[in-house]
Amino acid sequence: MIHWDKLCQNRNKGGLGFKKFNLMNQAMLAKQFWRISHNPQSLLAKTFKAKYFPHCSIHECVPKPHHSWFWRNLIQHDNPKLKDGRWWIGNGRDIPLKHSDWFNCPSHNLQNPNLITGKVADLINHNSGEWKADLVRSIYIATQCSKILSIPISKTGAVSDKILWKHSTTGQHDVRTAYKILLKDEVSKFPFQDSPHHIQTERKSLLPICFFIVLSLDGSTLAIHSSDFNNISVQAWLKNIILRLRQLDQERMEYLCSIFTFLWTIWKHRNMVTHDGKTPNPTEVILTAQSLICRFKEAFETKINHDRPNKGIQPNHQNIGGCWDLIIKIAGARKARQKRTSFAYEASNLQGRTMFSGCASSGASTITAATQEALVVSAVKAKGLVYNTAKFALKVPGPCCWVHPAFA
Repeated sequence: MIHWDKLCQNRNKGGLGFKKFNLMNQAMLAKQFWRISHNPQSLLAKTFKAKYFPHCSIHECVPKPHHSWFWRNLIQHDNPKLKDGRWWIGNGRDIPLKHSDWFNCPSHNLQNPNLITGKVADLINHNSGEWKADLVRSIYIATQCSKILSIPISKTGAVSDKILWKHSTTGQHDVRTAYKILLKDEVSKFPFQDSPHHIQTERKSLLPICFFIVLSLDGSTLAIHSSDFNNISVQAWLKNIILRLRQLDQERMEYLCSIFTFLWTIWKHRNMVTHDGKTPNPTEVILTAQSLICRFKEAFETKINHDRPNKGIQPNHQNIGGCWDLIIKIAGARKARQKRTSFAYEASNLQGRTMFSGCASSGASTITAATQEALVVSAVKAKGLVYNTAKFALKVPGPCCWVHPAFA
């Protein structure tokens, strides 16, 4: 199965160009919003105005909880750009100076005695059809003044004031343009520090900081931390590691192999998240990397034993940068309505094989207490199976499922 986000990408990026339903619905609802705004004499606009906004414009309307579901979705947009407007100036008599789509200024500036009606019409010389430049400069800051004075004014006054969509050259709402804006903003929300579902590879930083990467690195046994990757490229970081380990004895070589294996595992997991829709799981990254490292060491030491049969070197399963036999995932759960609590645990060895697991009801009154009970029960069971050291992973809400708080 191919992830839907992959199918929605452009064809030149390997997708089929399908539209995302949620974004498309927002764009089409925004079209109805602007249709009501631009056609106030239509039957639909008159009906909605009489029912929902009799004393203001649709742009100033704030939906109430008892309003219909359709109307609330029509007015409330997740992206404010769908409602961004700009004024087409006619005579300025329909544009309040405090309107949200007009230029903001300190309220005390609007106390100017030359502002009789409190409308944009007060800023216009209707005899010459030009702006009152001195009055505008006394109210607004320099950057706003230049923008206001560059707005054309109707010379005849026959054109009425009209609010247009800001992101269209014609002022008319366009569904295709709105969809592109929504899609662009959605993509911009996924730099790696904001979302664990996407990994950016174009940035100079080796691994941009995010919850998933922090858990994967800090939970590894390589004595590396996410803070080591700030403001440094992957080439520079690896070069520093290699220069530090110039004398490649067996221990340093194993450490380098472990680092490259761990980074490759993160990259592979990233591809599964991006292309297959897999949920990021740092525990899986840690266990997979550790399993590959152990398999490589076994194969390497087997070759040494074959070349030097009299030495009798035994495979060494000691972790690099740490010492633990099991990783135990524990979790607690509670149904508040039924007042029932339970816990579960699962232990895996260095190769990722499940050694034991279990679940049970608990008399604890909170999830934290149930989790502590799971920790005690799993630790006792591990001790009974002659496992002396273990790393515990706690289940937490969110897409990144596990944190590694302690050794036992």
